[in-house]
Amino acid sequence: MPFIIDNNQHVESLLKSYQQCAESTRAMLRVLAVFTKPISQSHFKQLLDKLGNIDSLGKDYTDTLEQQLTDQELLDISDEGISLPPHLHHALTRACIDNGSLDEIITKSKQVMPLSCSSRWTAEGANDRVRQSRDHFYQGNYEQCEALFEFSQDPQHINESDSFPLVVFCFFPFERDFFLSISPTLQYQAFATLLLFLRTNNKDNTEVVTLLQSLADAGHCCTNMKLLLAEQYLLSADIDKAAPLLSQSESTPYSLSLLGWQAFLQQDFYAAIDLFERSKTAKSQPVYAKPPYVGGLPGIFYLLALLKTGYQDQPHLLDKVIEEAMNFEVGSNEFEYVTDSYDILENLAEVLQSKLSRVPVFGEQICDFKQDYYFQLAYILNALCIVYSGKKLPSQYVQNLSRYFENMKNVNSHWFAHLCASLLEHSGKADVLCSGYLQNWSLPSTDMVNLIKTKALWLQALDKLNAIRQNAGQQTADSQLDEKKTRMVWLMYPDEQPQRIEAREQQLGTKGWTKGRAVSLKQLKEEHELLAELSAEDHQLCEAIKSHYNHRYYGAGASYELSSYSALKACIGHPRIFLATDLSTPLNIVGSEPKLTLNAYPGGFKLQMPGLPEDLEQYAYNQYHTLTAESAHRYRLVNYSHKHLEIADIIGFDGLEMPANAKDQILDSIRAIAPYLTIVTDEVGEKA
Repeated sequence: MPFIIDNNQHVESLLKSYQQCAESTRAMLRVLAVFTKPISQSHFKQLLDKLGNIDSLGKDYTDTLEQQLTDQELLDISDEGISLPPHLHHALTRACIDNGSLDEIITKSKQVMPLSCSSRWTAEGANDRVRQSRDHFYQGNYEQCEALFEFSQDPQHINESDSFPLVVFCFFPFERDFFLSISPTLQYQAFATLLLFLRTNNKDNTEVVTLLQSLADAGHCCTNMKLLLAEQYLLSADIDKAAPLLSQSESTPYSLSLLGWQAFLQQDFYAAIDLFERSKTAKSQPVYAKPPYVGGLPGIFYLLALLKTGYQDQPHLLDKVIEEAMNFEVGSNEFEYVTDSYDILENLAEVLQSKLSRVPVFGEQICDFKQDYYFQLAYILNALCIVYSGKKLPSQYVQNLSRYFENMKNVNSHWFAHLCASLLEHSGKADVLCSGYLQNWSLPSTDMVNLIKTKALWLQALDKLNAIRQNAGQQTADSQLDEKKTRMVWLMYPDEQPQRIEAREQQLGTKGWTKGRAVSLKQLKEEHELLAELSAEDHQLCEAIKSHYNHRYYGAGASYELSSYSALKACIGHPRIFLATDLSTPLNIVGSEPKLTLNAYPGGFKLQMPGLPEDLEQYAYNQYHTLTAESAHRYRLVNYSHKHLEIADIIGFDGLEMPANAKDQILDSIRAIAPYLTIVTDEVGEKA
């Protein structure tokens, strides 16, 4: 049911029950109207005794009466005490003002307990401000009421939690004539807070927008209320309704930012940037102490305009994206996920500048999709930026975007709903509802999925491969094993993850080498320089032993392990590495670089790196290695270094498909990375 109609009907129902109560009970409920937070039964009974001179006030507050009022929804009970339902505060507070009892109730109440602020008002020094602002509001003292709310100088910055009491004052219930009697500032703040509340809670705002439009048509809206109405139409991508409202406005930071938004939807990106910049300049006044920024939803379109023009032909504008995001983060107190949207667009700017290799995945740690509007907005923008960066949308995105499409559509954020549907269509996952929506809801704005036309994915990949420079070559060292009667052998467990290695000291007897005794890794780590029987290869293994300091239940201490890549690397060419289950034949551990294969593929070529983990993104640019058995006593160690994983990230786990006419470009690119990899080609016509 629509918000205003629902509240008005609820208030009417409660007042009907209130009128059916005895006069003494009604007087009790009017006393409770003074409080903006629960009061305990004992304090309430004390207050009733002190107010004995008020006619018809009942003194006997019993459990039976409490239960009766609760059943009638005329009383709210919580662990903190009893309170009046918010839908009754408006009528009963005005009743106290009309019969002249409000001041006496307040005076006597302070003798019983402080009239503290409600739980919504958490600012330091805010004690009793909700009640005071409410009393000034109903008595027509609007300047004092506004002063208590301490509204931001920027009308676009609405603190929903602080200003929500205005929604109670004005819409519980909404009475048109009474609303028009209050100050324009309070009218604007009440509507702006209500629309923000509906948006953040994914509720339909059609009724409220219609009401606001009717007030504007009747000439009852101040400038900011008209701009607020225009903003709702821009969210719905209804430029025809937004334009007349914006054309009548003066040049304020608010109006200029909305005009910039409108210019963006009309695909005039340079005009949009100019208007957004003028909006920032208009904010460069003493009242705005922090660096100016556009902010909010208009600021998101400012960043998109900068990204479009910056990537297209003015690269310096990409730096402005980063600057704007930083200023917003420093100066804004907005929702957490609004800041995330700015961070995501900043990441895209850095990707387009080749400062980042990918747009980070947003909300990856969150299992279930979020209902929060601004989380959904950040998620949609993250999906858009992934597409702009030339990557394929992960499967989890497709599922969540389908849900967010429905949510955005239901709250009349049709521009973002259209973007969701377009992303799903781009990924080939648009269902019948999405496809029908795109056909029936034509937006007077650009195709956002193709707003930033980056190079084909394979061309981007080749550019990145060409940019990779050579690192220092590998260094290898060999040593000869001295013949001794005592030696160290190393037992490997290749099937374990990670692969564990143990040390044993063997003695040479008449029947050959003994089975050997175990040697602690701690001794080898801390005293290996003193052990004469160790060879140069053994010392390398000792250097690879890692120690970790642990806090255990039975006492702190260090633990030692030999299972890292550096340990396996030290085994390459070592003559005394054995399987833990077979001491008869030493292992031959060989090392090699990762392979890059270039094979003929239908319609062109395919570039791949065998041996990559499927969850490649988990490793990012950390080290990854494989140890693979090639025979019973031969193992191959392949290490994927930071540089290899950088290359792997470019071509992807499934490989990179390229057209046949790109042969020369392909060969030039793989030559650039040849020092890092073993290149294997097949039917390319030329060896790299």
